[in-house]
Amino acid sequence: MPRLWRADDLGSVNGILSFAGIRRSGLGFGERFDFISMLAWGDKTVLYEDFYGDSAETTKFLETQISGGGTLTYPAVANGVARVTTGAAGADDGMVMAGNLCWMGDLNIVAQTRVRANVVTTLKVEFGFGDLAARNTEIVDVYDTPSLATDQTDVLCAVVDTGGTNGNRWQLVTDGSTTNMNATATQSGEAIGAAATALTTAVASIYDVITLTGIGNRARMYRNGKSLAHHGATVASQFEGGSVVAPYLHGATLTTADKLIDFDYLVVAQDRT
Repeated sequence: MPRLWRADDLGSVNGILSFAGIRRSGLGFGERFDFISMLAWGDKTVLYEDFYGDSAETTKFLETQISGGGTLTYPAVANGVARVTTGAAGADDGMVMAGNLCWMGDLNIVAQTRVRANVVTTLKVEFGFGDLAARNTEIVDVYDTPSLATDQTDVLCAVVDTGGTNGNRWQLVTDGSTTNMNATATQSGEAIGAAATALTTAVASIYDVITLTGIGNRARMYRNGKSLAHHGATVASQFEGGSVVAPYLHGATLTTADKLIDFDYLVVAQDRT
């Protein structure tokens, strides 16, 4: 298998891959550049979690049961996953996994996860960032409006919520605490798990690679390497890059039917200060 790069091609800081070296390599810009730059350990703060373990990752993540149902496990499956089993006790049952409040758009966040669901009706999936101190709720409350969960203020989120209009499609939601920053949503034309030949048709048990960037007050969402939505051209659609936020993974059912939602990995990076 050919190597995509060599350290001496890309430059290094004390032998560690550097962002400046990656930039000189001629990769250009876009999702590929943003994601590979996450490997620049010399001048990036990086969280990489591949969910190898069979026990709770409570040292890195806060796990919260939503609406009285749901479990989060790390089953012994190929590659390792964080699996939300929503349970069938009631609507909105699910789990939130949230990291620490130490990430900022002003430090140029890049984040990626890989997610699938065994059922793609009556479910909700979120991957994003929120500023709620308790880190124990969903981020987006209502898909269509959009509106945020109580006390979530500075957010950047990719969401699927089949309770909304065409809600099986990935949607970018942002909001900020600065005056005139408003809750803004851009719905993409691509559904969770969709094939390239039928992008609006959700498909069960197919992984999507979702990438988010928060560069200053601007946000962008990608699915499988394709840019689907971007916010920040006007103040109204920006999020507050100066606020510290935490990464979230969230899965829930919208009925009493059980769902399995797998997150294969989580990577988050930003500039070091």
